[in-house]
Amino acid sequence: MKYCYQCGAKYEGNQCPNCSSTIYTEKPNTQTSIKYLITDVTGSLGFLVNDLTREMDTYLTYESEGYLTNNYIYDKYKNKWSIRCIGATRGHIQVNENNIIQEIELYRDSDSIYKSEIRECFEKYIGMQIEIKNKLSINRDFSHKSSPFENIAAAMLELIAENNGRENNE
Repeated sequence: MKYCYQCGAKYEGNQCPNCSSTIYTEKPNTQTSIKYLITDVTGSLGFLVNDLTREMDTYLTYESEGYLTNNYIYDKYKNKWSIRCIGATRGHIQVNENNIIQEIELYRDSDSIYKSEIRECFEKYIGMQIEIKNKLSINRDFSHKSSPFENIAAAMLELIAENNGRENNE
């Protein structure tokens, strides 16, 4: 059973039926319970989106035209999840070994695409645990690889192997 962190409603599933939030706790309205940030996989490239990235989209200085022009999380490297938008890494989410958010940082060269108030929204996500819904994205930590190209190649090989396994079982 889940309790919505925003409105306190008790629910099952992935999203609060009252307020549509995907942030929940396992205990009702307690300061000590872990808050979970449900993260979905979108698009064929496995972009990760959640309430944080959707809120960041509201601070963009241009009109968004779909998931390729929105914020998304991609590729974990040494406890940092990259925040990307329009083909560039704009910052990162620092997590601990349990995927609990420790810090959210935007790089200085990202200021031109965001409204100046964007950093004000980050504080409420500190301390939340990133929970990824789709199994496909769970094993995307390629910290042992030395370059982004090796990360992409490793991810592609993993997907091919997983798909071949499904075909052989059918």
